[in-house]
Parts: sequence; C-alpha cells; structure tokens
Amino acid sequence: MTEWFLSGGAGQILTALLLGGMVFFSFVLTPVAFSRMEPAAGSAVIRAIFPVYTRVMAALSILASLLVAGTADALALAIVGGVFVAVLMILRPRIARAREERDRGDFAAEKRFRFLHSASVVINLGQIAAVAVVFVRLTA
Repeated sequence: MTEWFLSGGAGQILTALLLGGMVFFSFVLTPVAFSRMEPAAGSAVIRAIFPVYTRVMAALSILASLLVAGTADALALAIVGGVFVAVLMILRPRIARAREERDRGDFAAEKRFRFLHSASVVINLGQIAAVAVVFVRLTA
C-alpha cells in the first residue's frame, strides 16, 4: 500500500478527481443550469457553486502536485492550483463587480463583464487541457 502511494497512485487518483470535477462543472453542471432554469436562476446557482468549485479544485491541484513531487507534472498541477487561487481572489471579484454595475444600468460594465467572463472561461478550458495532459502522462 505504501509503495503504491509513494509511486504516484494517490497522485493519479487526485488528478483523475480533479479532471472529472472540472469536466463535470464545465460541461454538465453549467450547461444544465442554464438550459433547465430561468437565466437569472441558473446564473445564481453557478455563482453560488463557483467559489466552492474553485476552492476544491485548487486544493486537489495542489495536493496532487505534492503527491507527484519532483516531476514536470507536479509543476503543471501546482500552476493550475495557483491559477485557481488567482481566479478566486482576483478575477472573480472583478467579474462580480462588473455584473453588479451592469445590472445597475452601466453599459460600459457590460463590455467589461463579457471580457472578464470570457477570460475566466478560457482560463478554465486551459486548466482542463493542462490537467488532461498531466492525467494522460501519469497514467501512461
């Protein structure tokens, strides 16, 4: 058991959980929330879940990086975790502020909101791609 743990088995499992969680949130939960609920309700659900998603994925990324320490994969996972933290602490508040300003009728804020939200989506897709590459490398 200890040999399996130290040989990267636990890192593989955490990376699989990380990748599965990211794919589920991005390609199942979010589309279902917006296709099955009124737009305002779907948005409220995603806004409520996103901070939890980000924290859990950051923790999984960083823990997985520690379990595969000393490899390029560890560095990639640590960067993914750091990006989750940056999104949570820097990008998310800016998106929320732009959304609030937009909802109060500030038309310039709509453009800012769309740009920041698009950046968030692109970042998340990049993280998914990076974790998928790491997962394939760890399990090959």
